[in-house]
Amino acid sequence: MKILCGTDFSQHAVDAADVAARWATRLRGSVVLVHVFESDLARLLSEKQLDELRHQRQAKLNQEAARLRKSGARVAAELLEGSPSAALADFAAQSRADLIVVSSLGLIAPSRWLVGSVAERVAQSSPVPTLVVRGGTAFRAWAEGRRALNILVGSDLSASSDAALRWVSGLRKLGPCRITVASVSCPPQERHRLGLPGDSWDSQAEVQKYLERDLRKQCENNLGDAEVEVRVAAAWGRPDPQLIELARIEDADLMVVGTHQRQGVERLWLGSVSRGILHHAPMSVACVPAASAE
Repeated sequence: MKILCGTDFSQHAVDAADVAARWATRLRGSVVLVHVFESDLARLLSEKQLDELRHQRQAKLNQEAARLRKSGARVAAELLEGSPSAALADFAAQSRADLIVVSSLGLIAPSRWLVGSVAERVAQSSPVPTLVVRGGTAFRAWAEGRRALNILVGSDLSASSDAALRWVSGLRKLGPCRITVASVSCPPQERHRLGLPGDSWDSQAEVQKYLERDLRKQCENNLGDAEVEVRVAAAWGRPDPQLIELARIEDADLMVVGTHQRQGVERLWLGSVSRGILHHAPMSVACVPAASAE
């Protein structure tokens, strides 16, 4: 397994790199530690200043890679140039990485606050799953076999949800997992999907029964005989706030969601549940593209 880990040398990025190194070691894989030197700096600095800055960043990158190797991980270092999110996603495709690991916070320029974090934009464009680490304590304890990892998977019964569940199935090879699969839907819409008569907003019991049945069938198809808790909730607005609240109730260490990776007008019109979860969830989040289900 090849894990691509982005770093900006902040403490949050150090936590993410530690998680990437531990996972790679457990899976007998490797880590490519990447720092992206932003090309926008070329308009602000002289060529001499740029060369000095590149040298400094490369030295920091080599130092961080050396630190990770002390844990026993196989680590390579790559200094790229360009937009951080685009460079990470492109390099993941070129290098045939299996996973991108990034932190949710770090040295973010004020100009980027309004357009979303690097982590959000990487998850939106990456061809492989993206793990956004918010604190590495739970992951370290899990990787060392000291506790189970509490995971909440958000499902809308789509192909992207199948991809998320298959990815979680792979996590079970690393250590014990407590898995909760949750679905949040609008009852009238679910009644229409199921072909049930009537359009009452109040009669949720019948809808919940069928939705739980479908969720359990989806879990069986993707997780096999794994023990899974199923949660169903109703919402008359966006589902992501309710999913985040369910994750809080379940004390989840990690939320996992599939992503359709909508672009342009379609994304603006339909919104993105995964993007909302990435932006607001207090715990770590993994986004799994439907195309990477295998």
